[in-house]
Amino acid sequence: MKKIKFILIASFIPLLTSCIFAWDCLEAPAESNICFDNAGNVGIQLVNLSWNDDAQDGVHVVESLSDFASFRATDGKRTGPDIFKDWQSYLDFYDNYDKEHYLLFMDSRENIILVWDLRDTTQRWANESLWTVDSTIIEVCGGEMKVQYYNTYRFSNEDFAE
Repeated sequence: MKKIKFILIASFIPLLTSCIFAWDCLEAPAESNICFDNAGNVGIQLVNLSWNDDAQDGVHVVESLSDFASFRATDGKRTGPDIFKDWQSYLDFYDNYDKEHYLLFMDSRENIILVWDLRDTTQRWANESLWTVDSTIIEVCGGEMKVQYYNTYRFSNEDFAE
C-alpha cells in the first residue's frame, strides 16, 4: 500500500511542475516595452513619479531607469506614447483624477534633469515619430512564439529646452 501511495505521489510531481511552467503559456502572444538607449549619455540614471502613487499603496521609490522601463511592459503591440498614456489613465483611476503626474528623470544624486507631464500629450515624448520600434520573437512553452516590441526613445537637446 505504501508503494502505491509513493507511486501516486511521485506521478503527481511532474504534473505539478508542468503546471507551474505552463504559466508562460498563459501570457499574451505579444508584449511591448519601453527603452531609453541614451539616457546615461545625458546624465539620466534614475526616475520617479512626482506624486505618491495610491495605486501602489502610496509607496513610491526612486528607481533605476532600466527597472522603471522593464516594469512598464504591457501586453499587446503598443507604442511608447500609448504605454505612458495607459499608465496615466491607470494612475487617474486610482488617484480619483485629482492629481497631476509628472515623471521626474534624475541624475545619480537625485537632482531632477527632465520632467515629463504625463497628461500633456503635446510634449515631445507623446510624438510617436520620435520613438523607434524593434521586435524580437522568442519561444515560450516549447513551441509557442511571443513577439516582444521595444519602443525606444532617444533624448535630445530639445527635451531639455522645454
